[in-house]
Amino acid sequence: GHLLLCAGAERAVFDVPFDPGAAAEGTTLQARPVPLVVDEGSILRGGEPFAAQGYRLGDLWRQPVDFQGIAAQAPDFVFVADRVHRVAYAGRMQQTPDREWRALRVDRAFILPGADRSLSGASDWRDQGPGIAGLAAVLQSPRSEDLYAIERGAEPAGTFHIHALDRYGLVLGSFRVDLGEWGETSEVSGFLRAERRFLVVRGSGRGLIHPVRRGRWKTTVRAGRGVPGPEIDGAGDWSGMAQGPDGTIVLVSGGDVPYVAWRAP
Repeated sequence: GHLLLCAGAERAVFDVPFDPGAAAEGTTLQARPVPLVVDEGSILRGGEPFAAQGYRLGDLWRQPVDFQGIAAQAPDFVFVADRVHRVAYAGRMQQTPDREWRALRVDRAFILPGADRSLSGASDWRDQGPGIAGLAAVLQSPRSEDLYAIERGAEPAGTFHIHALDRYGLVLGSFRVDLGEWGETSEVSGFLRAERRFLVVRGSGRGLIHPVRRGRWKTTVRAGRGVPGPEIDGAGDWSGMAQGPDGTIVLVSGGDVPYVAWRAP
């Protein structure tokens, strides 16, 4: 009954009460900012030299951020991807006795794989590559701890990577996706893990939604033919995707006024 949104450079997470079975088309959904409680003493984790610098969560949290992906796992784990330093902030929702969400306690940060840290010699640990476009998680067993991160793009043009991790940041592998004749230039902007495949949205306007089967690690798979996203007056580019526990697929647009579109299974 909740849709979680992140807000780019605003360093904010929003909770949108949303029941696709009861929501009427054309209604306005109310977003509530979720207070963020940060454990600033937690140490950045990961296997890269960036983690070996000993930075604490508070050191990173005070730097500019670009939140470009949010994912949730049962029962109350939440992950937010920062494109600037290519890290994931992780924590758990704190609840009141009547099970309302009181705050998100952010107590961990770990590195997402694949960064271009070519300026690290000057102590600039920002990702110089295309950056992370989104996060996805699996809500049901048996892969309930899997977390996935997707790139905006890669070389050669028309390709991107999907990385798999566990909820603690341990890298499980990655594979490349080739869009082939379906496109060469437009960037990926969001995705989800649906059953045995991924769905990826990319491009401007209505964009295209491509099915992608999971590849073996360090291999390349070809994306399936894309289909246009919904056409809604006033909506920006479709920039986020999610899937509810009942299989409902949700799209969220960018722009000054976000729009939500959904398709029941």
